[in-house]
Amino acid sequence: MQVELEAGKIYCIELAVKMSIAYARAHLNLVSDEPKKKYMNKCKPANEKKF
Repeated sequence: MQVELEAGKIYCIELAVKMSIAYARAHLNLVSDEPKKKYMNKCKPANEKKF
């Protein structure tokens, strides 16, 4: 995957894993602006404890 990046912008790349009979396949997808906002709204700080 090749992407031209611009300084000052935020980019979101999604990892999609698909299983087959013999092995898993991984694909990287560049996420557009609208879905990126939904992903970013679901994010939480890393120091939040879940246990």
